[in-house]
Amino acid sequence: MNDRETSNEPERANENGEIGSLVRLFARHPNAANLLMVVLLIAGLFAAQKLNTQFFPNFIVDRIVVNINWPGASAEDVEANILAAVEPQLRFLEDVKKIDSVAREGGAAITLEYAESADLKEAEADIQSALDAIQTLPEDSEDPEITVGRFFDRVATVTLHGPFPESTIRAFAKRMRDDLLARGVDQVKFTGLRDQEVHVDIPPAVLRQLGMTIDDVATVLGDNTRDLPSGDLQGSIDRQLRTIGEDGDVKRLREMEIQAAETGERLTLGDIGTVERAYDKNQARSLVNGNPAISLQVDRAEMSDALKMSEIVETYIAEARQTFPKTLEITAESSRPDALRARIQLLIKNGLGGLVLVIAVLFVFLNGRVAFWVTAGIPVAIAATLAVMLILGQSINMVSLFALLMMLGIIVDDAIVVGEHTATRFAHGDSALLAAERGAGRMVWPVVAASLTTAAAFGPILLIGDTIGQIMSVIPIVVICALTASLIECFLILPGHLAHSLAERAQRHWSPWRQFSISLLIAALAVVSQKADAWAVGDLIRTAGGAVAGFASPAEVFSDWWNQPSWVSFVAATGVGATLLIKFFDLVQLLLAPVLASLNLAFSWLSTLASHVFNGLLEGLALFIETAIPIAQWVGGLLPGPYTPVAIGLFAFIVGGMIEAILYGLSLRRSRRSQRFGGRENPVRRFFDAGFAGFRDHPFTALLKLSYKWRYVTVALCAASIMVGAIGMVRGGKIGFSFFPTPEAESITGNVVFNTGIPRPRALEILAELEQSTQTLEAKVGNGEKFIESVLINYGQAGVNRGQNVAEITMALTVSEKRKTRTPVIVQAWKKAVPDIPGLKSFSISERRGGSPGRDIDIQLQDGPVDVLKKAAGEVVQLIAAIPGVSGVEDNLPYGKPEITLDLNDRGRTLGLSIDAVGRQVRSAYEGAIAQRMAEGDDEVTLRIKQDLPPQGTAALREFQIRTPAGNFVPLGEVVVIRESQGFAALQRKDGKLTVSVTADINNAITSTLDVIEEMESTGSLRAITSRYGISYRYDGKDKERADAFADLRIGVVLALTMIYIILAWVFGSYLAPLAVMMIIPFGVVGGVVGHYLLGFKLTILSFVGMLGLTGILVNDSLILVSRFQERLKLGDSIDEAAIGASRDRLRAVLLTSLSTIGGLTPLMFETSRQAQFLLPMVITIVFGLAYATMLVLFLVPSLLGIGRDVKGFMSVVFYGTATITPDEGKAARLTAPGKTPGGSFNSARRPALEGPEQ
Repeated sequence: MNDRETSNEPERANENGEIGSLVRLFARHPNAANLLMVVLLIAGLFAAQKLNTQFFPNFIVDRIVVNINWPGASAEDVEANILAAVEPQLRFLEDVKKIDSVAREGGAAITLEYAESADLKEAEADIQSALDAIQTLPEDSEDPEITVGRFFDRVATVTLHGPFPESTIRAFAKRMRDDLLARGVDQVKFTGLRDQEVHVDIPPAVLRQLGMTIDDVATVLGDNTRDLPSGDLQGSIDRQLRTIGEDGDVKRLREMEIQAAETGERLTLGDIGTVERAYDKNQARSLVNGNPAISLQVDRAEMSDALKMSEIVETYIAEARQTFPKTLEITAESSRPDALRARIQLLIKNGLGGLVLVIAVLFVFLNGRVAFWVTAGIPVAIAATLAVMLILGQSINMVSLFALLMMLGIIVDDAIVVGEHTATRFAHGDSALLAAERGAGRMVWPVVAASLTTAAAFGPILLIGDTIGQIMSVIPIVVICALTASLIECFLILPGHLAHSLAERAQRHWSPWRQFSISLLIAALAVVSQKADAWAVGDLIRTAGGAVAGFASPAEVFSDWWNQPSWVSFVAATGVGATLLIKFFDLVQLLLAPVLASLNLAFSWLSTLASHVFNGLLEGLALFIETAIPIAQWVGGLLPGPYTPVAIGLFAFIVGGMIEAILYGLSLRRSRRSQRFGGRENPVRRFFDAGFAGFRDHPFTALLKLSYKWRYVTVALCAASIMVGAIGMVRGGKIGFSFFPTPEAESITGNVVFNTGIPRPRALEILAELEQSTQTLEAKVGNGEKFIESVLINYGQAGVNRGQNVAEITMALTVSEKRKTRTPVIVQAWKKAVPDIPGLKSFSISERRGGSPGRDIDIQLQDGPVDVLKKAAGEVVQLIAAIPGVSGVEDNLPYGKPEITLDLNDRGRTLGLSIDAVGRQVRSAYEGAIAQRMAEGDDEVTLRIKQDLPPQGTAALREFQIRTPAGNFVPLGEVVVIRESQGFAALQRKDGKLTVSVTADINNAITSTLDVIEEMESTGSLRAITSRYGISYRYDGKDKERADAFADLRIGVVLALTMIYIILAWVFGSYLAPLAVMMIIPFGVVGGVVGHYLLGFKLTILSFVGMLGLTGILVNDSLILVSRFQERLKLGDSIDEAAIGASRDRLRAVLLTSLSTIGGLTPLMFETSRQAQFLLPMVITIVFGLAYATMLVLFLVPSLLGIGRDVKGFMSVVFYGTATITPDEGKAARLTAPGKTPGGSFNSARRPALEGPEQ
């Protein structure tokens, strides 16, 4: 200990007022600390069972979707007549962030995204009011449907297919849906389940003979099939049909009266046309191997557990394969509970590895008993953290587990401080209880301040918006929860344990009352158990191992263990075996006492090491296997079941005596060991402390003095490391950047666009060829490895685009951990495997990745007519496709069906026709008029009336008969001018502007989104295209999210640094001291950047988030030195002595806290799993940044303190003509000492606990 320090400095355990009193209460109370610990552990076990399990955190976008159907209308008509009327009314509603609209054949969808603070119920009411005010919507458009977005996360996709009619597959799918919902699934949606319809086809000649149009027939049928309230109905036509559920009802529909002749003869629907069941031809249909298919998309709600729901699906599929027909193929995509469990266990495994390293660091640097209780606090803090996470609505996912793993080394820091200071007080002569009280009481404010700096560093991550912000917001929440739990553990639980551990314990005597209490407890447990079969030790091991390997909940593990046979026999075996073992060792020790004494004198360090390391294992295992199990089986045989109360009581009394014997024997051995070693530290500890002190006092101090003497050179070299290590590497292109590299895709989609006007049979033939191309991939690129789970075709839909000229092929892959062939390789191989097929206009492949939504590249073209935007988009597609590493390039403006435009001529006007009336007749004839929608179970069946027309074409259309207002029929070609043009399948608008998006995926191993954008901008190629067409462009998708995230992150950095400065200024009571502490932050950034370079990783958004969190960790290391520096100044050291002495004194503390954090994360840094790769940049940043900054902080901070003295002296000469501070004036140096902290104790840091140079 330094000669200036004394152990009797005026400290009081209650110097921090009420907080100190609370600490003292828990330290002095006989069982308060243990009760609190048990409560926290139980709460943590309960939380671990209740917390939902999923891969990513929930990310919710507040949105409302408005759908307006207009059957038969083209995309251009929908845009001009619906979007143009609706968007201006909705765009400027309160809290609307943006509005995206899609006009497609047959309807429109308007998506409104709201601010996070918006009330969606009020927003829905506002939308309804705005829609009600619109009077210009087309008459035959349907009423708008408003859907408020709710969070649902895809858990599984189950596909049914086989050699069955579509109606049979449909029935199987609905049965499966009902079964899954009954088992607890939140939502099941269908893909490929087309709506049922009843088609009535009427020849044109019959209509002319009747003098009716399709709309007239639809009106009659609508009246006849409408389900009216009960009562007396008068009229010439009976209500004949209420539902259309069976073929018999279709037969009755054929018999429905349409018109009555003057002679009284009834004309039925079957007389004038054909009636048959069909499906909506405009909806997408799914195919697998040419057979009908339907997919069930199983979703979980926000508060549901993905793992449990996946297990429900997996279990049900296994049962369904036994109950459904054998020829029905059932495949499941993404329903992989084993994969999800494996990914969660991946982080748990790395966490356990990190925990071992943290514990090893603690036992190397700390006193054994202190290290033990600091280690014991880790599960308590983790349990409390889980409990707080449950209260805050968090879940167990890859990000939250990573944050918890990251906190392993940080949460022990508080306990290290209290434990170190308590050990120091105890070594200086305080009693164990007083040392625990003072150690915790003095450290309250420093530890709280250090926790606040860490929270201040991570907290601003909450400011990041959009989806990426929601994903990362889990990190600061878990950090704050862990810090709170750590504070509770180190101030309310740890002091009591340390006081008990450090106290001299008297030898335990035999207590009959204790034996009676133990016996009573065993009897109660035996009555509940009521089982007496022998239980092998292997069963216990397998149960514990199964808990880890199977990721079972604590409650399940306890339940399994409780129900094992012969619980009483196992207790008996334990007691008997341990008692005999102790007696055996006592006998050996008595017989060999002279030999042991000689060995202790000659090899004291070896015997002590053996005693501490191996005695525990020997005492627990040696005779247990040989003696305890046979005795347990023998005892179990003496007690025939069921047990009688007398037998149970006698047995419990015997076992209670055995346990009391164990306690007595252990106390006796502890007393003998204390007498043998004289209460001294063991030789290993003395050896390490001596070696560490030698390193600190000689090579380290010499190097420290040299760096301080040349402090300007030290600072210059450190500044050079910033220029070279960070700025130089990034600017020089040595390290790339990828915004948010998502986990490897396990599903890829081929988007198909056919030539316009392609016949349906030919389109199906092309899809069959494309499906056939996937069957050769495994042989070509996988060397026979099976990596394709399933291939599903959706004909008639590709993303948001719908129509008979689009389709998509979805290939589900094996989980990435179970295959060697990587997804980008499969994508490239599939591209090469697709031949040139006549009728196939384009085929692009994209990867479906998890994480934040949006494509890697998304260029939006605006401010031009649709045909101009389409031409420009084609050139942009060619531009991007030529860049290496880019795939899946496509635009979202596919051509649709050829369009025919009708313009009314003079004769038409003369006959009294309007273009609206003509268009309605033509649309009803070809598209069909909807007479009624009726119920069939949970389905809605559409009754559609249309004309039985010849193959469509311009010639046939000219001969189409139009009814005039006078009731006469004339050919369409005589009253309108017919023009043909090429239409589009869908038109998209962004915030009121017609927009064409060109999107693509990036192979992050080759390039990045930022590199592609920089290449296009630097060459000016994209700008040249848009200028030539007179349009504008902007970046969306991941690039826009990157720009928004970094804008928020910049604000977060400023806020974090400001908050840290305020906290440090409060701690030090100085405006300048915090600057010296915070100067280390840039060097942590250097270490993080260099770490990315060394391990070959690109910088990501998580790298920068890690740098933000790293500031809080680094500041606490610097704070240790500055706090000790100020303490030395107060004791009278000169500034030079204080600066060098502070670094020397706090070497152990700095290394201990840094190594504990590094150790907790190191195993994860070398994880090779593909699904954990997106987390590694943050790990690398913290590990390398902390390691590099820790080496510098011990030399840089003293140099900065010395330079601060020099600058202050120079300024004093300039302004006052004299240097008021000299290197040797300790009294004058006190002017920089800040004073006291709010509690009255001198300020300190998170980890300055031990006093004196030995620390």
